[in-house]
Amino acid sequence: IKSTIKCSDFTKYYKNTDSYYAKFYDNKGNPLKNTNVKIKLNGKKYTIKTNYKGLAGLAVDLKPGKYNIVPINIKTSESITKTVTIKSLIETNDLMFNETDIGKFNVKIFNSNGKISPYTKVTVKVDGKTFTIKTNKKGIATLNLDLNYGKYKIITEYSGLKSANKIIVNRIIKTTSYMHTTLIPNYVNVTLPYVYAGSAYSLKAGANGIVKM
Repeated sequence: IKSTIKCSDFTKYYKNTDSYYAKFYDNKGNPLKNTNVKIKLNGKKYTIKTNYKGLAGLAVDLKPGKYNIVPINIKTSESITKTVTIKSLIETNDLMFNETDIGKFNVKIFNSNGKISPYTKVTVKVDGKTFTIKTNKKGIATLNLDLNYGKYKIITEYSGLKSANKIIVNRIIKTTSYMHTTLIPNYVNVTLPYVYAGSAYSLKAGANGIVKM
């Protein structure tokens, strides 16, 4: 049995003005012209009249995410479920770095046509502070982070959108070398028990009776 609905999945960037289209047919395979059909999107049903080609279009104005869209042919009672994907204008990633380093948090910005957006201002919030940064010619803005050890939430805001990421700053344990020397008269080349800082060691005296740790 041939389907009476012709449709596909749909992907666009946030604020893009492209509409979703489905084509409808009658049971004989003829385009369903100037006829009311329904399209269900994000829990709402819309009644739309097809054009002379049997096409029905629905404007899609949603936040970034994935949604089910269901064209419904009222004449044949057929329905098909497809996916609408709205892509964000903000591209970011979680970041991890050491507390002795400067972390670089990058933000890539796109326009509604999916092209990079150069020289665009972006707002970034982290550790109770707000920063305004600007994208370069490649559409990338960078915020240098000098943070103490710990975990942080960083929020990027642009064109009514918000993107949240995690920042992890690793602790660095500093170590120093230490030499402890003990002179034991009359003990040459002898292995002795030794306790230092709560730890037990077996140390051997040298030819001059000196034990080093």
